[in-house]
Amino acid sequence: MSLRQLARRTGLSKTTVASIESNEAKGSVRLESLVRLADAMDCDLVYAIVPRHSLEETLNRQTTLAAERIVRRVSDSMELEAQGTPSEEQDRLVEEVANRLRENPRDAWDV
Repeated sequence: MSLRQLARRTGLSKTTVASIESNEAKGSVRLESLVRLADAMDCDLVYAIVPRHSLEETLNRQTTLAAERIVRRVSDSMELEAQGTPSEEQDRLVEEVANRLRENPRDAWDV
């Protein structure tokens, strides 16, 4: 379908349709505009957020990251008091904290 034909079907000017297409390419198009173009082409607009990784992988990554932050915060405080934790122990604590966070994953996103 040409730009002219699409403009006629939408009731918009060719300039407006071209602007919508340009904005879509830049990632700044309004969904309302895309819906209007889709309707004119007898199509449905499908808008979706698709995960990059599995839910399990995302959860494991986030709980580990949160656990590392928690353990590092505590470890930094202990080092200031000359009570530092060896790195092997920190690794064990990270895994332990991450496992606890997996039991209640909501908490992993607050850290």
